[in-house]
Amino acid sequence: MSRREEFLDQLAARLSGSDRARERLLDEVSGHLTDAIEAATDLGVGESEAERTAVEQFGDPAELATSWNMTQARRQRAGQRRAALIVVTTAAVTGVLAVTQHARGGSKETPPARHGSHAPEAGYTRWHAHQGRSPHRPPPGRGS
Repeated sequence: MSRREEFLDQLAARLSGSDRARERLLDEVSGHLTDAIEAATDLGVGESEAERTAVEQFGDPAELATSWNMTQARRQRAGQRRAALIVVTTAAVTGVLAVTQHARGGSKETPPARHGSHAPEAGYTRWHAHQGRSPHRPPPGRGS
């Protein structure tokens, strides 16, 4: 196993966070290592020496992972605070709307008819009441 692969394995073993975030970081670190190795070999440095130098420049994988994990924990806490704020705001707005509706006399909708009540039949509207007829009865002079 190469030094580059060892470095990436040690880093991966210490990283916390979502799989997606970890993979993105590992891909980015791998890309930077590859670029550093290629740049050094283009200047005439041997492959082994270029790899060793690139890995050393990144430092200790445990320190890098600790820094990453602290950043991830801060992001997670910030996300949790945002979610809590959304829940509290939604509850507050719902409460205000409920109090406002209650103060105005409740719902404007007609409650559903109870069995055996004398509530108008379905489809009965204020227009029908104004006309003095049922929606199921034809206007005078039409039909049977």
